[in-house]
Order: sequence, then structure tokens, then C-alpha cells
Amino acid sequence: MALRDLLRKLGLVSGGNDRETGVRRGRLQQRPPDVATIRVDVNPRRFEPTASSGPPPIAPDALVRPKPASPAAPIAPVARPPRTQVGTGRPTAAASHDVGGATQYFQVPTTGDVVAVLVATAGPLKGQAFTVSDGETRIGREHCDITLPDPNKRISRFHAKIVHVDGAFVIEANPEVAKRNPTVVNDQEVDAEALCDGDVIRLGDCTFKFRTI
Repeated sequence: MALRDLLRKLGLVSGGNDRETGVRRGRLQQRPPDVATIRVDVNPRRFEPTASSGPPPIAPDALVRPKPASPAAPIAPVARPPRTQVGTGRPTAAASHDVGGATQYFQVPTTGDVVAVLVATAGPLKGQAFTVSDGETRIGREHCDITLPDPNKRISRFHAKIVHVDGAFVIEANPEVAKRNPTVVNDQEVDAEALCDGDVIRLGDCTFKFRTI
């Protein structure tokens, strides 16, 4: 039996004169007309890599760690008021007093036992400062711990003394000259008087402000 006749008998080819030599294939199921059509772009060039594809390149500067910020400049120290220095070659202590609403500053020679300062605010010694030591400090025109030159001799050779004991200050006038050359504290003649910071002392033509340290 010929091959065509066998295929025809098995129903694999039609019985007409058509030349069908392959196996009959089943037909695909038809798509319903109401189903939406999905189109897919199969253009192979769409998927080809391009020069612009991929993440943008990183700039070289972005790979360098930024430098830390420089520290803030130190604050400049506040300038102190000018001072008048009395004495040289020894340590100094600060003293001040008010003149016409403005504070004037002084530096006076000191040692380890200096406890107060006399600042001359009026008279021939104005602008000078003198130290008061622990214990007894003698004040006068000659040969004293505080020597005050006075051509008018209104200050005695030994005029008065300031005594410092246990934090307390007392000024004592020399009784031999107290009537002739008095010692005045806050406009009052005294023989002996306790002193406080800021008191005003007048000896002859010189006026002092008493300042503790």
C-alpha cells in the first residue's frame, strides 16, 4: 500500500488532490473579539546597551573626604585700663580709686606681707601709691616705712602709723604732734581710728584713699 493511501486511511491527510505530506496540526483557539490586544515591542535594538545607560559616573572630588572645619579663633583678651607704676625691680600689686567718675589704676611695689595701699588723690603726691604691710607701718617725713616729702613741714617726721592685726586696720596719730599736725580720717581729726576700705586720710597737704588688698 502506498504511503499516501496509508496516511489517508489514518485520516492524517485529506482525500482530495492536495499535496499534503506533513502531519495535520490542530488549529489554535481563536481569541474572543472583546479581549484587549497587548502589543509587545520585540525590537532587539531597544535592549542594546548605550553609552548613557547605567548609573552616572562619580566625580573624583566626591571620593575625597572633606577636610574638617578649622577651629574658631580664640577670643582676644580684654585690654585692661592703663596703670601708673610706682617703684621698679620688685613685684607689684594693683590699686585703684575713682576720680571724676573714672577709675584710675596703679601698681605699687609689694612684698609677701603687703595688706593695703595708700593712694594719693590730692596734694603734692597726687598719682602716687604706697604700700601698707602687715603689723605696723609708720608714716612720716623722715625715716619711716612710708616717707612723704613735705617742704612745708605740715607732715611730721613721724606723723602716724597704721597697724594691721588679724585682718583689722587701725590708724594711730603720733600724740606728740597730733595737735600741731593732726591726722584726719573722713574729715575728722582722730587719735586712733579703725580703717575700712575706701576711707579718706589726710596728712598735711596730702590726701590718700585707703584701699585693702
